[in-house]
This record gives sequence, structure tokens and C-alpha cells, in this order.
Amino acid sequence: MAKETADSRTEYVYDAADLLLEIRCRWSYARETDAPEIICFSYDRLGQLLTEETVQKFKIIHLT
Repeated sequence: MAKETADSRTEYVYDAADLLLEIRCRWSYARETDAPEIICFSYDRLGQLLTEETVQKFKIIHLT
């Protein structure tokens, strides 16, 4: 699944349970060699969000 605007293209990756696993955003002004911005998500066995992590290794831990 993806969304395009004049400024960017954002792709969304889901698993079989329809949980969001990854968001990738590439800005229209980015050079071809520029890496997209990526956020990865992890969940517990009940499907509750545990972590969000960027490719720069910035990590948010969600407490349940």
C-alpha cells in the first residue's frame, strides 16, 4: 500500500494479521542515492505495539 503526494511517496508494509510493520518515506527532492526514511514496528503476541525504531536506531518502547 502506498500514498503519493507532490512532496513524497510513502509505503506501508503490513503482516498477515494486518499489523503495520514498516513505513518507508522517500521525499520527492531526495537524490536517487538518498535512503528513504524508515520506521519499523514490533508487537507482542496479542498484537499490542511494543516498539518503534528508525533506521538511525532511535527507538521508542511502548509500555503496556
